Amino acid sequence: MARSELEQQARHALLLQDYPCAQVSIGAGETLIVDFGALRPIREDELSGELALIIDCPWRLDAADAPRCGWHDDEDHIIAQVAHLIGARVASVELRRPGFDLFLRFDDGHTLRLFPDLRAFYDDALAGESVPWYITGDVLPSEDDRALPQD
Repeated sequence: MARSELEQQARHALLLQDYPCAQVSIGAGETLIVDFGALRPIREDELSGELALIIDCPWRLDAADAPRCGWHDDEDHIIAQVAHLIGARVASVELRRPGFDLFLRFDDGHTLRLFPDLRAFYDDALAGESVPWYITGDVLPSEDDRALPQD
């Protein structure tokens, strides 16, 4: 299940191309959440983007000339640094196999790099349905849409 889920997430990641970063937050368990596109309310005091990248693996944010922060940095430092992404558009999406490393390059010169580091992410016998990062959102194609022939 893990490998097929990662392949699906790799296809979803391509949808981030040209989307602007709308907000960045830290969720439960130090999960980094990056929202893209128009924000919409999901709860009384919570907004979510059209697409969201949920990161549960090592990551690093690089400026054009130096690293800004990484997943083990202090939470206040992370929030201050990842705020630089807000308003920047995803200029390119690169996925490197076999590790499903994901690189998002933004039009302002920043690069968000994700480095899945556990063998369990790739081994179906160990992983179950665990994935190191995933895309969610209202604009993802449904299973039915992906099954339709493309013209």
